[in-house]
Amino acid sequence: MDSVNYSMANWGGMGDLADRDGYYGRDDARLRDFGVANTVGFLRNIAADEGAHQTLAQAQQIYGTSLMAAHGDSQADAINAAERSIRMHGLIDEPRMEAIAGQYKDEADKRNQELEKQAAWIEYGAGALVGVGAGLVTAPTAGVGAVAVPIVVDTVGSAVETAVGNHMMDWLKENEFKNAHEAIKTLDGAKFANQANAASPLREYLLQTGMPSGAVQDVIEEMDDAYNRGRIVTDTDDVEK
Repeated sequence: MDSVNYSMANWGGMGDLADRDGYYGRDDARLRDFGVANTVGFLRNIAADEGAHQTLAQAQQIYGTSLMAAHGDSQADAINAAERSIRMHGLIDEPRMEAIAGQYKDEADKRNQELEKQAAWIEYGAGALVGVGAGLVTAPTAGVGAVAVPIVVDTVGSAVETAVGNHMMDWLKENEFKNAHEAIKTLDGAKFANQANAASPLREYLLQTGMPSGAVQDVIEEMDDAYNRGRIVTDTDDVEK
């Protein structure tokens, strides 16, 4: 994780101006620079997997703790180290949260495909029954419940199909499988757990040093910003709402 952190500490290619080598101990730790783009791509691909994410998050937590210890001569330096580590947690956590969102989206897509098949069957039945008279077409069910579609008698037929088509669209809208709320709750839970994991070394440090509550609030806001800045780097798309 040391080389991963080192590689990401080069925003705009200005790491050398901030003494990145000295801060992370490049020579002593024999760090490698993988490049920002390559590191982001690596984290996006690897951290999406649940097991890999857990491994990376735990490794980052350990590394963040050691980074704080290495720069713990002053409170400001230790908090700065924590901020750097928490930003990295944001980078690591975002791909996993998007993977969770994708799982829910895949489930929703499969259910909606079944609804579309039922809708197509209804539309076919409407065309077949044009001119037959008033009646009902019952859609085949797949755990959704029977749906009765009124067939409007019309000698031309187009009005019948239009009437059924409109009803079909209403039916699809009413029965569309939506799980965004459940997915969002799960993402919120994952986000809270991930943030707690990211913040645990800093939390312990603040407890040990006895920082005043007012100052802690300022630190919390800084860490929240750092975490979200990290998430933005690896962000693609989250759950559809």
